[in-house]
Amino acid sequence: MGQAIAVCPMLLNYDNVADNMTLAAAAEFTGAMLLGHTSTNTIAGGIADIDAYTSYPEVFAYGMMVSLIVSGCWQITASYYELNVSSTHSIIGCIIGFSLVFDGNNAVLWSQPDPKSPLRFK
Repeated sequence: MGQAIAVCPMLLNYDNVADNMTLAAAAEFTGAMLLGHTSTNTIAGGIADIDAYTSYPEVFAYGMMVSLIVSGCWQITASYYELNVSSTHSIIGCIIGFSLVFDGNNAVLWSQPDPKSPLRFK
């Protein structure tokens, strides 16, 4: 959101911070509502292979909970040291990490084409 607030005055020659914040918030909300489901679906079931956890579903639940906690701790630590890190990369790294520890390469979906994607690779 910071980029939108910083760029808006330059593009529109307009210095009203409240209007810039409103425009940026509307853009962020619209993007999250229109495109957020894809990211949510990928994080919920497109990284770790759910079938690998059928015998131990509680391990998957604990792994996801610990991933949230560890990712949050990493974000807090990075913010304290003024490091620019991605929250998405943090949570995906945690999910891949606990999946690799649980069942190795079998528990991670390394490549899975999206049937709805307009891009088709052969």
